[in-house]
Amino acid sequence: MQGRLITLTDYRRLMDVINTSTSTISPMISARLTYELNGARIFASEDIDEKVITMNSRALLRDRVNGSELEVTVTYPGQVDIRSNRISVFSPAGLALLGRKTGTIIAWNTQAGLRQFEVVEVLFQPEAVGDYSL
Repeated sequence: MQGRLITLTDYRRLMDVINTSTSTISPMISARLTYELNGARIFASEDIDEKVITMNSRALLRDRVNGSELEVTVTYPGQVDIRSNRISVFSPAGLALLGRKTGTIIAWNTQAGLRQFEVVEVLFQPEAVGDYSL
């Protein structure tokens, strides 16, 4: 499996959230995200590949079983909106997506069981349009 690619800005912000989080974030997910962040390849925001899912990126996913497609945005916990498919990086899906590149196959557990998705395309990435503040 390919390693994660993370911007230094995302790394710092996420570690800050982890280190200052209250009980609203699952300790298991926080520990897993910390592990993944510490093992990631870190890039300056302007140097990250535009095909990588960073924080606030919108990606098109394809279900590997039924072929259905889904657009999601990976967000911080306070920006979650399930109706708009804005998912937290502290959810199993958000954790699976962060730092992954177009063409990667990812999986996470859902209420229906383990689901596999392919990252078809990164539709929007803040860094690709020069927005390093998101």
